[in-house]
Amino acid sequence: TALSKLGIQGSEGIAFEDSRNGVASAIAAGLVCVCIPDRLADREGLNATRVLNSLTELTAEEVRALAAVATEPPQRS
Repeated sequence: TALSKLGIQGSEGIAFEDSRNGVASAIAAGLVCVCIPDRLADREGLNATRVLNSLTELTAEEVRALAAVATEPPQRS
């Protein structure tokens, strides 16, 4: 997988996706996911960590917060 090629676990990364399938794959891999869907795409039910209209909405502070979430140990039940 791409994660193994990078030498990281899903919980250590952030995915930026533009499609429902990309979001689903990123979430399944355990990644924090930011979605910037096509303006015509249906946004209902996107399970991304954050959904944006444009990357210009993403601040440096928010990237740091997302990175902190990505590096937290997974919650065990």
